[in-house]
Amino acid sequence: MTQNILFEKPDMGQIANSGMMCADMHFHTHYSDSYTRAEDVVRLALSKGVGVAITDHNQIGGVLDAMEMKSDALIVPGMEVSTSDGPHILTYFYSWRDLKSFWDNNIKDKIR
Repeated sequence: MTQNILFEKPDMGQIANSGMMCADMHFHTHYSDSYTRAEDVVRLALSKGVGVAITDHNQIGGVLDAMEMKSDALIVPGMEVSTSDGPHILTYFYSWRDLKSFWDNNIKDKIR
């Protein structure tokens, strides 16, 4: 089964020509436990030709900042939700509005 896994640098040209895009699906900003500003995340994604899911811990400011830029970068709205028993759950949304609604209704008032 592991013969189907390639441990090598992806051919970004071939991926782009196929109509697909690589994306980092777990990226934190200064709203969480990183020093990186959303503007820098977007600039890096554009320069590398990849998408990025901004998934700060229980916060959505990084996603909102990135969306405010109205860039051509693929930004996947997400959040890393902390649970009361320890693990973190990565969540992804179709739009920043969906993420904000989830945060408003389920997270915002429970942050300690």
